Amino acid sequence: MAYDPNSKDTRPDLRTTPAPVARRSSGWMAWVAILAVVVVGAFVWSQMGGTSTDTTTTSSTTPPAASTPAPAAPATPAPATPAPATPAPATGGTTTQP
Repeated sequence: MAYDPNSKDTRPDLRTTPAPVARRSSGWMAWVAILAVVVVGAFVWSQMGGTSTDTTTTSSTTPPAASTPAPAAPATPAPATPAPATPAPATGGTTTQP
């Protein structure tokens, strides 16, 4: 029944038309999403597992291999203050002063 402005009936019209049935997504889309998650997870897992191909990493705590030479020992340090120079002994000659 349509709205009649001349009607004395003040009750609202509670009859509604049924809403159209919403289209449900295809079932295969869910399977594609699940497969994508599994593939990505398998790839990440394969990259995380196992040992590194580089056995000498910079973060290693093992000592260096024996084939590398040991660092050279530091040379004997020079004295902090050199000894004062001693004057040459006088040989008995005469010296003239200007």
